[in-house]
Amino acid sequence: MRQLPQTLSAKLSPLRAFACVCALLAATLLCNAEQTQNLGGIWKFSADKTLNQSDAWTQPGYDTANWANMAVPGSWDTENEYAHFKGTAFYVTQFTTPADWKHGFVRLHFGAVYQTAQVWLNGEYLGEHVGGYTPFEFDVDKVLRAGESNTLAVSVDNTYNRGAWWKWGGIHQEVELVRGGQVQVERQLIIAEPNLENGTSQIDVRVILRNLGDTPFRGELLSRIVSWKNQKPQGPLAQKPISLEAGATKTVELTFQLNQGETTLWDLGNPYLYELLTRVQQGQTTVSEKSDRFGIRKISTADAKLLLNGKPIHLSGFNRVATHRAYGQTDPEHLVKFDIDAMMAMGARFSRIAHHAQTPELLDYCDEVGYLLIEEIPVWSKTDPQVWPNNEQTKTWLREMIDRDYNHPSIIGWSVGNELAEQKHKGQQMSWRVYEYVRTMIEHVGTLDPTRLKTYVSNTATGANGPGIDPNDVVDIMMHNSYGGAPGQVEKLHKIWPDKPIFVSELGKSQVGNHLDEGKLHEQLKEEISALKKYDYVVGCAIWSYNDYRSHFDGTPSTENRAWGVYNVWRQPKTAAYEMRELFTGEASDAPLPTMAPIPNYRPVDAVYILAAVPLPNAIMVGYSVVDENDDYEIAYQKDGGSTHTLEVRGLKGAAKISDLEPGKYSLKIRPLKDDAEWSAAYEVKVTSEDSLSSQVSHN
Repeated sequence: MRQLPQTLSAKLSPLRAFACVCALLAATLLCNAEQTQNLGGIWKFSADKTLNQSDAWTQPGYDTANWANMAVPGSWDTENEYAHFKGTAFYVTQFTTPADWKHGFVRLHFGAVYQTAQVWLNGEYLGEHVGGYTPFEFDVDKVLRAGESNTLAVSVDNTYNRGAWWKWGGIHQEVELVRGGQVQVERQLIIAEPNLENGTSQIDVRVILRNLGDTPFRGELLSRIVSWKNQKPQGPLAQKPISLEAGATKTVELTFQLNQGETTLWDLGNPYLYELLTRVQQGQTTVSEKSDRFGIRKISTADAKLLLNGKPIHLSGFNRVATHRAYGQTDPEHLVKFDIDAMMAMGARFSRIAHHAQTPELLDYCDEVGYLLIEEIPVWSKTDPQVWPNNEQTKTWLREMIDRDYNHPSIIGWSVGNELAEQKHKGQQMSWRVYEYVRTMIEHVGTLDPTRLKTYVSNTATGANGPGIDPNDVVDIMMHNSYGGAPGQVEKLHKIWPDKPIFVSELGKSQVGNHLDEGKLHEQLKEEISALKKYDYVVGCAIWSYNDYRSHFDGTPSTENRAWGVYNVWRQPKTAAYEMRELFTGEASDAPLPTMAPIPNYRPVDAVYILAAVPLPNAIMVGYSVVDENDDYEIAYQKDGGSTHTLEVRGLKGAAKISDLEPGKYSLKIRPLKDDAEWSAAYEVKVTSEDSLSSQVSHN
């Protein structure tokens, strides 16, 4: 969230500047409506299953001195000791808030925890959240001890497993305390569509307010649209008196009309962004503020075509598995920016990007660079236990995802599942139960967001012999997965549903392979990518996959690496990435593609070597090749030419972490733990110290 100033400033806040100029707000306006305290850092961690026998570990004063340290946000699977831990783990941290917080209303916010989280504050049980990719929060002002030490305890269970990606356990996104006023702006739902005939636009907004107090509230709501980059006001200031009874939630509806000069479309070539600034005030006191970015654009389908701002688009891209061996499932900002940039460097612009809700950082960046997305909930395959009509759990996942991500112009659609089929039947076959799951979820999505495309991803529809057999009946755009024979499959789909566009949401043929030089695309895959371009009703395709990924899926080797990617897990391009760039752009080029970690010059096929070394705060994640899956390893590391230390790596394949390092330049080598094994060539990396881990208070 953009940090807003505490004091009235025309230079820093267009909403406040405009209000001041119009004499609508007094110069003495108080603007400390909301404060946040980041609780991230190093927490105490234990995987001792006996702790589940009571809640003693959640109580203030419980001795955690012998527990491990664990980063939050973080995935415990990135630590050597817990690389294969599956079950319930336990987190505890202490913090102190400012003393004046006892006079406010405080929420405890979690960005995402995989998969099931139970939360206690000062020994009081707050509740449970199920689902590893969406946010949740609790009201805690009655439990919080302002100005004193507080104990936050969280149990995290990662046993639930969906899909072929690794079930990384941990608290993966931010944990924050948010202190606000009696009435808070929970969210803003913005519908911004242009009039393509006259160049104007209408912005319809629903502002959801909640009164957290035990007394009625009377005040005023002010909203203002500005251009995001230059903060120039666009259109009029909206003002409405508001009234909320104690404990009530209320939706305030606003409409803005922007003229032709104020309307700039969000498009692929110019992903122009606006910002909606909203304030609740009572007299001269600001009670709550919220800002949200949005873009003015129109997504539609017609005559089996996908239209952006009234123009047909044909775009392709990649599926991205949102993990990294060094970062787990935290998806830090620098990683998502690198990945989107690398995909776009290969010509990608559109993806059903993964099987679950994405991090806000990725969505923000796609908004900024103009990359189109369809977002999906993690319901996958014929064995998924969630596939039954009107499932309240999947409705909750859809609501949490859509509520959080509603205003992102890069998101053009929502998917309710992937490769669903009847588990009682052989192969991939549809059933009435699965059909009704898709139908009822798509109906639910329509109640949450009537403006975007609704879909699910099928690999059963080609088995239909007419409408009424597959849920493609109820989707706005057909999403089809193919691992061979895509041209013939899309032809059959078009015959059954001739009015609907098709996007080949997963296209693959075989794994690319681990070696950077030998990792090439299958010839049939290249032929099918080219062949799909001739079908006007095919929007494009997304390759499975952009990156290699850690997995425990059936058939995965002991290296735990599925080598489908055109980039490896360390974000180094394979030969296949250069082939993809030529296929997507139509142009051959020798220009190097971006790489996140330096690629070693010597890359033997038949010997172990260090492929990448990722510097972390006071640590290094070392990636290495695997020749014999039965090998264990020894890593030697030397700081600034000093003495050599070694780390034995047993039971870990392809990645190991060296911790507790001092800042400096390190030289690394590796060899198998065998008699007379030779050391690899050296790989050098610079390690820096940890960032400050103390909780900090900032003002929004």
